[in-house]
Amino acid sequence: MKYRCIEVDHQSGMYRLMVKPDKSLSNVRIDLDVIGDSGKKDTVQITKATYRGKQLNIGYSNVYIQSLLAGSWQPIMIKLNGNTRLKLEVEIYANI
Repeated sequence: MKYRCIEVDHQSGMYRLMVKPDKSLSNVRIDLDVIGDSGKKDTVQITKATYRGKQLNIGYSNVYIQSLLAGSWQPIMIKLNGNTRLKLEVEIYANI
């Protein structure tokens, strides 16, 4: 699994998460956390997430996607509640 988290507009909290799975995935859960200067991890609140123009289900710091295809970069737009630049950690859980 490869991913890139790209800041789109930090003032509005917009980030683009680019995901490229090695295998097709189903029942995908993406967890986002903030990493501080000290290396300490903290949760971040997701207020909106979209994939291919469709709104995704979200938890406090989780995004849920039904499936991701293998072998191509897929953009997921994520809006966070903060308006500062953040270093994000991404963890992805799914069924293969």
